[in-house]
Amino acid sequence: MPAIGISTAFQSLISAPTGCVITEVTQDESKEIKTIRDSSGVTKQVGVLPFTETKISVKGKGAPALTLVAANANVTSGTAVVTSVSVDESNEDFPDFSLEAMKWS
Repeated sequence: MPAIGISTAFQSLISAPTGCVITEVTQDESKEIKTIRDSSGVTKQVGVLPFTETKISVKGKGAPALTLVAANANVTSGTAVVTSVSVDESNEDFPDFSLEAMKWS
């Protein structure tokens, strides 16, 4: 089931782990702006880096089956790289999980 308020293109990147339900998905896109001070001390924008950095956060309920993944030194444009995963359990509710990832394109 698609997440409410998330673009169709972004939805294709997100799927719930087996046996889990996604409750929240956020994405934050940014571009780095380069600035420099001129001779009079005024800061001026000189350019924007050509890549977009997207921070992706997925939260949900359930116990995802996590496996170890070997690190790959070759990160390609458009590939999301998982930066953190956490699972919180309690006796009163289903486990909560969260996943953070970065994508450069």
